[in-house]
This record gives sequence, structure tokens and C-alpha cells, in this order.
Amino acid sequence: MSINRSWMYKRLADRGLLNEDFKEGVNEFLQTALNLYPSGVIACPCRKCKNKKSLTWDIVREHLFEKEFIENYYVWGAHGETSNSNGLVYLDGASSSRDNTSELPYDPYKAMFEDAVRNEFPPSTQDGMHTNDDPTPMAESIHEMLEMTSQPCFDGCPMTELSAMTEILNLKTEMDLSETATDRIIQLVNRFFPTHIPNRPIQNFKKIKRKLSLLGMKHQSIDCCPNGCMIYWKADNELMECKFCSSARYMINNQSNTSIPLSRMEYFPITPRLQRLYASETTAEKMRWHKDHHTEQGVMRHPSDAKAWSHFDNLYPYFAQDPRNVRLGLCTDGFQPFGQFGQKYSCWPIIVTPYNLPPGTCMKRQFLFLSVLVPGPKNPAKRIDVYLQPLIEELKELWEVGAITYDALSKEYFNMRAILLWTVSDFPAYAMLSGWSTKGKFACPYCTEFTEAFWLRHSRKHSWFDSHRKFLAGDHPFRLDTQNFTKGKAIMYGPPLQRDGSYCYGEMDALMLVTELGGIEHNKVAGKDIGWKKRSIFWDLPYWKDLLLRHNLDVMHIEKNFFENIFYTIMGVPGKSKDHTRGRMDMEHTCHRPSMARDRQGKYPKAPFILSIKQKEALCVWVDSLKFPDGYASRLGRCVEMEHLKLFGMKSHDCHIFMQRLLPVAFREMLPTGIWEAITEISLFFRDLTRKTVRVTDIEKLKLDIPVILCKLEKIFPPSFFDPTEHLPIHLPDEVLLGGPPDYRWMYPFENFLGSVLKTKIGNKARVEASIREGYLLSEMGTFASYYFPEEVTTKARRVPRFDDGFMINDDATISIFAQKAKLIGAGTRRYMDQDESNAVHSYVLRNCPEIDPFREMFSNATGIIASDEVQFQAQFPIWFYHHVQTNNVSHPRWIRALSRFPSPYVTTYQTLHINGYKFNTVARSEERVTCNCGVMVKCTSHDGLRLDYYGLIHEIIQLDYQDYKVIVLKCEWFEPSDRGTRVHPLYDIVDVNIQYRLQTSDCYILASQADQVVYVSYPTAKTRTNKWLSVIHCLPRAFVEKVLAGSSTHVDEQPLAFQQNEPGNSFETGFDITIHQHMDDRGDHFVTSNAPEYMNAALEGEYDIEHDGSDNGGNNN
Repeated sequence: MSINRSWMYKRLADRGLLNEDFKEGVNEFLQTALNLYPSGVIACPCRKCKNKKSLTWDIVREHLFEKEFIENYYVWGAHGETSNSNGLVYLDGASSSRDNTSELPYDPYKAMFEDAVRNEFPPSTQDGMHTNDDPTPMAESIHEMLEMTSQPCFDGCPMTELSAMTEILNLKTEMDLSETATDRIIQLVNRFFPTHIPNRPIQNFKKIKRKLSLLGMKHQSIDCCPNGCMIYWKADNELMECKFCSSARYMINNQSNTSIPLSRMEYFPITPRLQRLYASETTAEKMRWHKDHHTEQGVMRHPSDAKAWSHFDNLYPYFAQDPRNVRLGLCTDGFQPFGQFGQKYSCWPIIVTPYNLPPGTCMKRQFLFLSVLVPGPKNPAKRIDVYLQPLIEELKELWEVGAITYDALSKEYFNMRAILLWTVSDFPAYAMLSGWSTKGKFACPYCTEFTEAFWLRHSRKHSWFDSHRKFLAGDHPFRLDTQNFTKGKAIMYGPPLQRDGSYCYGEMDALMLVTELGGIEHNKVAGKDIGWKKRSIFWDLPYWKDLLLRHNLDVMHIEKNFFENIFYTIMGVPGKSKDHTRGRMDMEHTCHRPSMARDRQGKYPKAPFILSIKQKEALCVWVDSLKFPDGYASRLGRCVEMEHLKLFGMKSHDCHIFMQRLLPVAFREMLPTGIWEAITEISLFFRDLTRKTVRVTDIEKLKLDIPVILCKLEKIFPPSFFDPTEHLPIHLPDEVLLGGPPDYRWMYPFENFLGSVLKTKIGNKARVEASIREGYLLSEMGTFASYYFPEEVTTKARRVPRFDDGFMINDDATISIFAQKAKLIGAGTRRYMDQDESNAVHSYVLRNCPEIDPFREMFSNATGIIASDEVQFQAQFPIWFYHHVQTNNVSHPRWIRALSRFPSPYVTTYQTLHINGYKFNTVARSEERVTCNCGVMVKCTSHDGLRLDYYGLIHEIIQLDYQDYKVIVLKCEWFEPSDRGTRVHPLYDIVDVNIQYRLQTSDCYILASQADQVVYVSYPTAKTRTNKWLSVIHCLPRAFVEKVLAGSSTHVDEQPLAFQQNEPGNSFETGFDITIHQHMDDRGDHFVTSNAPEYMNAALEGEYDIEHDGSDNGGNNN
């Protein structure tokens, strides 16, 4: 009989979390050891102690979780086991990704070498892959690397040459070290070598690069015309000057008599990068996820759930038949490598990413592949097709021919094919990729020539004012309104029909590719009166016309620009406001708005949506005082400029948070009700549109709502407000229906990749593209090698999440109440818990343990007290339960006997807790920080089935002790849940709590695992504050990802993601049922106010209340 103990050396799973198999195995090991050593003191087999120290079992457990087992400890000899005890054979379970039945010891670095080069050889040559009969450079490199897999750095050294080199390579790439710094580290390491070893295997980083060249992937440098007319490629490879503009290809260096290309692009073929995804069993399995996962009718969590994906599968069933075929997305965006105030230089990377991967993995940094690096310093504009030629050629080959690829999961070769699903870009780059001009009257690629845009004579630009009534329902009253929109104009027709790919392709018959001779000059004439300005090179893909969604509108930039136009217009920021004199002159010509028309003195009155100076001051002070949970958003106070009463330097994610969460709060008491409602509705539109999980019915409702919202805004703002950005939201619901949730089709992950990966590779600013090329190729090698490192080697891929929940706080987690996975931070404080407090917390713990429901029923039958009689039941059941379990002769499990006893009166309190992907602090701790993590919410049901949400503040994080079983509870102060303590807006579901009304009850505890995080934000106002309402903002765990199969949720913290609205993922109904005892103070009109965070009380008691000057709009929206 054999036992597989491979779990012993697989401590970490993806994203640096502890492997569940490892945790179960450690518990099995401890149980085995404790059976032999009941005292609980055993030898610690971690890599540091090496069975030389005897420690208590709980400390041994912590050591193993942190440091793993010592090497080759498959037989637990120091813990009473022998190699042949009971006739068992203990296997390490490790094997090459090629052969799980191999009897040879597993060598991860040899497996890495095989995975790296396997696709370089067709199946017919695999048997000779390890021979050196062929004296080619490739064979010599293979032979050299094979030797490095088994050659130690010196006799007795545990590291081989290959392992040492790959770890140094990974260190350099992940830490962005210069080559000089890396050489210094190598020199330092060499000084630790024994003096009798004259030849050091690693001399410098240049030698590492040469010896590890087989781990790298192909790239190609292609000479270009310095004007971007052509690339010297294929048939044009031998040309010495541009065939378009006659510019020279080379700059001749007379001194060295060498030819230096004037411009050069970098191309990184995508085929080997996709093949490497199948070299590992883990990623090979994930690449099939899109086909294997459970789908729910009418619910979209991934592009594979959307219409565009299934439509293509239906058209090309032979492609869809093999789930290993790859769906790709393409993105491009320019960036300035020298900073905002440096030399003007535009670098344009083109990135490709596979969509086969599941949520939580798809769009992650290691799966964004740099494909083309367009040389600067100029924007390629419409000539970007010139640089796309190699990529399009490869995509055509992947579609028509495919690539023979080894699949590590099935242990076989298959013919991998790939398609390009769509492109992602901001609006200017949309024109570069699609060929449709995003400037002028025809800027909207959906409305095309049927646009309602018109020219504003005074503002000197096109406006999309009154372009949305045609999208309304046929009987909507706005259609016949001739006063609030364009004067005297009624709309009796519907929206334009959407054109399919074949129709669009037919429209471009008269246009040419920019890669064809005379193409640009021809297109200037042929495209003069139409929106198409070129025939995009993407139409060369045979399937391009059959795609439902070829180019995506970027929700990130649309949302950002929409927010900035609204916010700067309301704040009246000079140069950025859309309400100016020229705009008013255009408005008089277009609209009938006497309240905003010029008066007899020739002056325009202040618009009702413009804030007064006092209101602007109050708003800026409010923004400066905002505090959010750690990791939720940046500190917006850094953007406040009090001198000019404006915000500056807001990043896309700052605008994202403000637009979706803060905009309704910021203006609720500042603007008239009608204006505030329209602004709130556009805010909620973007919030609902960008949910991680979207329902088709919800998106169809948004499709009906957005024209109404835009029409309401048209009744408020002047025509100069409505740029293409304010029009494009009308088409976003359609794109969601076709492509799925926007987080797979917006620019956030791509811009993060540009800024945090590619920009950091620029070491030589005189050679931007070459620096990025070298740095990126090395980072690919380092990332690939890191997958094979031992568990004790720390890498970015194994980084523990920012808010790591740790591990189960109890070993014997047989029931839910003891199965809490949490991490307590800092040194705890011991304190005594009095009898009343102990009774209250124990009663709550029992009520939330469903495993003792049979005992509740027995109690009711024995005493006649039913659960609806809350006071009697809660008072008597814990005592009855104790006597029943402890005095009954029936043998009960250990956990029941522990739970029947009251917890120890000595408890440990903490200031910080990580659980459910959240970081929670107490109120006292939050007051010391610029972040606020003390807000909590729990969803509850009472015994009569009523559902009620409770909102509160954490005052204590308490660890209870039930005879070695630990339970973590939160002691909270709750806002009163009645109408005067908690209110919900009837239209917009905005939740407010009143800080004056607190729930006066001893039943103030919840289990930590039941908690969801919220943050409370006050309403800014320039008037004397008359209420104490705070708005509630719900927070999701950092990098929340919903599990598709189970319908539950998890979190993956690998890189910052944009906040997206969704239902709180970790809340659930509990037995939390609070009896409300109303203790009035002397005034008798409200609950006693308990200690609140200082920043809340300060905000509510006039810290930034500003005297009303009589000129504010005084909106009353309460």
C-alpha cells in the first residue's frame, strides 16, 4: 500500500495563499504525532528547526505553515514512523509534468527546461531532444543547459547552476535592478564561495543571459521608415529606402562604416507565448475553463457568457469544438516615457491577452503579452496598421493553419488555433484601430451618418445635444417636448439600425489599406464625406466581418470624461467648465431657456447648477476630510486646491470612485432636487453597468433608462456640455450585452501594465524601445522560471495578499462556529469579561450555531419556551444546554461539551483583524489613521422572517476561548434601524444612518465572519447643519472575484483593480436579532449618542460648516 505525501512540499497555492491540501496534511501529521506524544510537545520538522527542537504542537503548526517541512521528510521518523511500518510505502507524489508515473526523483529545473524547449521540436524529434549528436548551436545550448540542471555550484552546494542563475534572473526582473547592481550582487555572492573553488560558475549577468537564452521567447526587430510609411519586411526586406517617401533606411556611420537603422519596431510573436500557457498543467487546465464552467441563464460573469462569444461558436463550430483554441483581445495606448514635463515622446505598445482564463486570472499581469512596440517619438495615428502587419499575418496563420502545441494536462500534442475577438482602446485610439474617425460630426461609430450632432457656431465644435430622444420609447412625452430641447423640434422617429460586419465591410470598397502605395492620399479623397477614413488592416482577418463586437468603447475613459465635465461645470472651473459665454450664446440660438438668457445689461445669470463660493469651499473641505477603508481608494484630499477651489490631478480611478459613489453625496444638499436626481441617475447608471456580475434583464433596463437620463441632463446643461463623451453611454448597454462585464474590456488592467511594467523597464532613455524590449524579454524569462522555484523562494506570484485571512484559528473546525479563517494583527490585550457581558456574547454564539438546532428543539419541548419568546429563550437556553450536556450520561463530541460551557471570562482583544478579504479596525484605531476600517454591516433575519440590515461601528475585536476552541466576535455600536435611525431613498436605494440615534442594547455582538465593511460619509453643505445623517458606502473585499460554480465569493489580491459595484460578497443571513430598548435622554426626543469617531463628530458638529451667504441653491433632497 502506498500513501501520497506530495502535499508536504506544496505549501502555497496560487496568489501566495496556503494550499488547502497542505493545511489538511499538517493537521493529519500533528494528529499522528500527538497520538505518540500526548504531552503535546513534539520535534519540529520545519526547515529551520530540522527536528532538533521540541516545541508545543501549536507552535510546530505555525512553523510548518510559515517554513514548510525539511527536505525529503516523507517518512516521519522523528515522530514514531519507520520506512516499513505497517507495510506502507510513502511516496513524494512528485513527477514531471510529462510523466506522473516516473520513478525518478522530481527535478523542477529539468521540468522547466523541458517545458521551455518542448514546442521547439515537432513530435517526431522528441526522442532525440536530449542528445548532442547534432552539432548545431541549438543542440549545444540544450546540452549545456541539461548539464546545468544537475551540476551543483560547488561540491556540497544544495543549489545547481541552473537554479542559482534563474533565481538571480528573477530577482533582477522583479526588483527592476540594473545590470550593474546585479553584477555587484553576484560578486558579493561569489565571495561566500569556498576559497578552494577557483572557477565560479556565475561571473556576471551577461553570462546568465547567454546560458539561459533557451528560456527566452522569440522576438524580431524590424526596420521601419522614420516617417512610419512602411516596414522593411518580407518582400521589402532588401529595400534601402522607403518606397512611399524615399527616406533612407540607414544612417551611415563613416567612422565605423556601419549602417544604423533610422527607426526600428520590435515584434514579439504571440504563438510561443500562447504555447507556453499549455506547458504547465495549472494554466493548461485554466485555459479550458471557458468551456467547462457552469453558466447561469441570463447572468454574465465572463465574456464567454455573452452573445458575441456564443455567436462566433455557432458560426464556426469546428473552432469551438476544441476548448483549447484561444480567444484573444488586443489593446493599444500611448504613454510618455519621460514624464509629464519631459521630452515629448509617444511610445505605443500593442498588447494581446487570452480570454480563455477564468475570472481572477484573466487580465492579470502575467497574461498580458506585449506583441508590438511601435517606435516613437511620434504618434503613429492612422499608420498604426503599418506596424500591425506581422501580428495580423500571425493571427491569420493561427486561424488558417494553427500551431502544433504540447498540452501538459492531456500529455499530447494538438493543433492550437486562435482568433482575435475585439480590440480595447480609448476613443482616439479607436479611430486608429477601426478606421472610423472619432472627430467631427460622425464621431459616433454607432450612429454614423444618422447622427443628430450639429455645429455650435460660437463654441466652434460639434454638439450631441438633443441626440437621445430618438432612443426613447415611442410614447415618451419627451419626444413631443418643443420647449426644453431644440426649439420647436419634436422627434417622431427611432434610433438607427445597427450595421453588421458585412455591411461595414461593403462601405469600405472605395477605401485602401494604408500599407498600399498611394493609400493615404486616396483615402483622403474617398473618405472626405463619410466616417471611414481607411480600410483597417483587421479586415484582412477572414472572420473579422462575422464578429458582433469588433472594437470596444472604453468605459473607463468615458466615465472619467463624463465625471470631469459634470464636476468642473458645477464647480465653475475656468477653462474646464462647459458653461461659458460662448456656450450661452449657442444655447440662446438652440434652446428656449429664458432663465439662463442674457438680461438687459447684457449679462448672463448664474445657472442653477453652478455652486456658490461658500458651497465650493464646503465641498473642497469635505473632499479633504474623506476617509476610506484601506485599499479602497486613494486619498482624495491630495487633489484639493483650496486657493482656487477646485480639484486637480485626479487619476482615472479617483474619478471612478467619485462618479459612482460620491457624486450623489456631494451634491445632495447643494443642488435643487431635479438637478441632483439627474446627476444621481447617471452616477447609478455607471455603477450598475460596471458590476462584476451582470444580469441581462438589468442591462436591458439600463438600455431603457439611459436615454431618459441623458434627456434629463439635456434639460439642465447647455448644448456646449454635450461632447461625444456625453453621447457614447447610450451605446454602452448594447456592448455589455454583446461582450459581457466591462472589466474585461476596459483600460484599467492595460494602463496598469503600461505604468507598472513597461515604464519601469526603460533604463536607457536614449533607446526607449530597446530598453523595453530587453527588460520585457528578461521579465518573461524570470516569471516563467519562478513557477519552478522551491516553496521557500519568495516571488511576486507567491506574494501573500494584502489582507491575508491567514488560516483556520481552530484545528478541529468540525462546526461552522469554530471554522473561522482569520488573522489577528498585533499584540492582544487580556481583559476580564463580567457575567452580563459573558452571558450576552455566549447567547449570541449559541444562536448562530445551526449545529445545535436539535438541542433548541429539545429545550422547547422540555420547557415550553419557544424561540419567538426571545427574552426567555435567550436567558434560559444557555443554562439548560450546559446542564443537559454536562450532567447527561450521553457521550457528546468534544466540541459540544466545549460549546455548552460559557467562554472563559478572560478574553483577548485586538485592534486589527483580517477576515473575509477585509481589514477591520476598531474605532480607536481608525481615529489614528488616514483610512477608516471601523464601519460594519450585517444582514439579518428575525424569527418572523423579516429582513433588516444593521449598520454600526466596531469598538472591540474579541477572541473568546471555549476550552481551546477560539471564536472571534466583534463588539459593535449599532445605529438604530428604525426610520429615524436608518433611511433608504425610495428611488435610488441610497442608505443613510443618523448618528444621533444609537441602538441601546447589550446584544451588540456579531461573529467576525458575518461582517461586511461599510464606510460612512457625511453630506457637505454651506448651510447650518440641521440633521445628522451619514451616507453609507458599501465596500467589496479587495480584488473581489465571484466563484461561478458555487455562487459564492472569494478574493484575489495580486494587483490593484478598479472598484466595481456588486452585492457584498461575504454577507449572509444570521440569527442576529436585536431587541430594541429605547433609552431616552433628558430631552426625550432621541437616543443617547455614544462615542463616535472624532472625525464623524467633528464633521457633523460644524467643523466645516460655512455660513450661508444667501446665494446657494439650497436643494432640499431629504
